[in-house]
Amino acid sequence: MEHQRNRPANIQLVDNWSDSWKETLAMLDELGQREVLRLDDEGWLSARQNLMVAFEGSRAVGYLCFHVSPVIENGAALTQGGRTITEAVVDGEGSIPDAARTITRQLREASMHRALELRCARFRWEAAPAEV
Repeated sequence: MEHQRNRPANIQLVDNWSDSWKETLAMLDELGQREVLRLDDEGWLSARQNLMVAFEGSRAVGYLCFHVSPVIENGAALTQGGRTITEAVVDGEGSIPDAARTITRQLREASMHRALELRCARFRWEAAPAEV
């Protein structure tokens, strides 16, 4: 597996409809982090949550998930030009121990790009992220 250590991972946006949903849930269970998902009573992922997953081959090896919400200041949603300003808030991230060292960085970059696609004005962690 050493030859894969420096190869870019395949990063995918995963949800209940994805072929890799079960593999992704198994990885989250392995990490003990399934609770970061915002699932409804029937097990469906919230439409506001984005789950970015890194794959080495067909194996899920890491994830970063975030939700999109309005930027609130002084108890009110901020707007600009009549449009609500949104932010991407990280709910969790992790990777399996034998994943490539670059997985976290790749997931963060892909997630930030996704947040920009969704027109989020900022990207933030609820708590300070670990150093990469």
